[in-house]
Amino acid sequence: TTLLQAAAGGSNHPFTLMALADSEMLRGDYDAASGLLRQARKKDRQAPEVFDAMARLARYRNDPSKADRYHAKAEKLRRKQAEREAARTAWPGFPTDSQWPPRGPR
Repeated sequence: TTLLQAAAGGSNHPFTLMALADSEMLRGDYDAASGLLRQARKKDRQAPEVFDAMARLARYRNDPSKADRYHAKAEKLRRKQAEREAARTAWPGFPTDSQWPPRGPR
């Protein structure tokens, strides 16, 4: 366990996991970084920042094609977020991010 992991206190928030992954990348432990990013992606599959971090890891691993795919996914998610935000601004009552995707009647 690194000092940063101990300071995180076992948090499994995606942004905490990404910060830990970045520190592991800088240390050269790409396998540990990959595991942390997998956890972050499980927690929030719609966060473009997770895919940006995965692109950084792919660049560290010298895999530019994978980095480009992750970067494209992050950009696609950013566009979707912007579209939802525009719809939310235009239509009061549009689902918030925590309510997305909207669910039909149960």
